[in-house]
Amino acid sequence: SYRPLRRETLLAAVPAEWLADGTVGPEHVALAQLEARPLILFPRQAAPALHDLITGWFVRRGAMPSAGQQAVQMQTIVGLVSAGLGFALVPESLRGLARDGVAYLPLSE
Repeated sequence: SYRPLRRETLLAAVPAEWLADGTVGPEHVALAQLEARPLILFPRQAAPALHDLITGWFVRRGAMPSAGQQAVQMQTIVGLVSAGLGFALVPESLRGLARDGVAYLPLSE
């Protein structure tokens, strides 16, 4: 069972190169900018609540990006984003995990 301790906004963690090449805007990112890109995500069995929250965000908007890598630790997910392998939706507090090559952007939807 789960007990909420805090609520956080989800942010898009995207490769910084996507900002440089205009794939995403500098202030926020829209669903249309993410749909064709690979999503890096927790496996559902490792974190079902977070997995369902993230995939549900897309489903409610009638979309689902292509499946990318899966990882069980946030640091690994951010590392995969830094390597340019896709994007991730992450809790806002992860912004504190400043990693070269990663930009954290609010979602426009």
